[in-house]
Amino acid sequence: MKKLIQRIILIGIASALCLVGLCSCSGSDITVSVFDSGVSTKVEAAVGMTVADVLSEAEIMLGSRDQVEPPELAEVSANSSVTVKRYAQVEVTYSGETKTVELVGGKVEDAVQKAGFSLEDGLKTNIIRSAYLKNGMKIRLFKGTVVNLTMDGKTSDVITEAKTVGDFLSEQKITLGDEDEMNFEPEDEIEDGMKLVIKRVTYKEETKKESIEFSKKEKYDEALDDGERKITQKGENGEKEVVYKVKYIDGKEDSREKLSEKVLKKPVDEITSYGSKDGESSSADDSDDDDEDSEGGESSSYDYDDEDSDDEESYVQPQHEEQSRQQQSSYAEPEPEPEPEQQGGRTVVSKQRVDDCDGSGHGYFIITYSDGSVEYEDY
Repeated sequence: MKKLIQRIILIGIASALCLVGLCSCSGSDITVSVFDSGVSTKVEAAVGMTVADVLSEAEIMLGSRDQVEPPELAEVSANSSVTVKRYAQVEVTYSGETKTVELVGGKVEDAVQKAGFSLEDGLKTNIIRSAYLKNGMKIRLFKGTVVNLTMDGKTSDVITEAKTVGDFLSEQKITLGDEDEMNFEPEDEIEDGMKLVIKRVTYKEETKKESIEFSKKEKYDEALDDGERKITQKGENGEKEVVYKVKYIDGKEDSREKLSEKVLKKPVDEITSYGSKDGESSSADDSDDDDEDSEGGESSSYDYDDEDSDDEESYVQPQHEEQSRQQQSSYAEPEPEPEPEQQGGRTVVSKQRVDDCDGSGHGYFIITYSDGSVEYEDY
């Protein structure tokens, strides 16, 4: 008895489900495409539903003069489609003449043709020719030119009746800022295919802190050996505050100009000290040798004095120079002792002048150095 009651309850539930359309035997789900003025909508439906049911499911309302294909009472099937054609009464105006036309499911080009005009004659429309008609639409025809306009980072073709660039700006309600740039002048005539570029220009002042690089310098240090180098002062960058005038075109930086700068912190130079101890000490060593000679009671053979000019004979001369010297000994005058010169780490001890005997005013110098070497120099 208890099992019988359970079966009766289950049968009742199944019958109720079938009555509300959830029973699987009532039909399978399908998808229907609805096209309405260029807009496509996918609608989930069921076999046995009519076109009117599908439109209602998609919440698409029909006007009294609108049409639909297939008819509203037709049943839909899997992969079927429904097309809605809207009624529209529009005005077409050209050269001061306006015509009113009525179409169902038409486009702008269809209305122009029905009004008795042809777009093949070079006429242009204020609304794209492939656009679907809407009730109350006003279509204007004109023989205009196409301007390729780039502005605010976008480029588009604009049909215009303007004669000059200035007129075009007024027609399109384009306002130029004081700093904006344009590749044509307002008085230039509009030409078909003209590429008009408008750049939105703004300026801003920008303050930045920038680093000042330190310099590298070298300094001689007598306490260092020859070839020895060491950094005796560490370099340190400075800092400055710089004010720039920055130019932006369409929101992007184009250039910048420095207006002013102020040093906040001076840089510290990097100093590298170097030595040349051997070369610098040669003169001091020579001086020590001279002191030792003086202490021994002997005068240096390189000391030269006007009063001791005869000492020049103590130098050994080449044979040809000795002969020349004998020829002019009667009038040769010794040169006064020159100031000591530093040449390659040695000192000039004496410099004796010897004139040629031909009276030409030419001759040579006998130069004696602190290291004992002797050189000759023509004059």
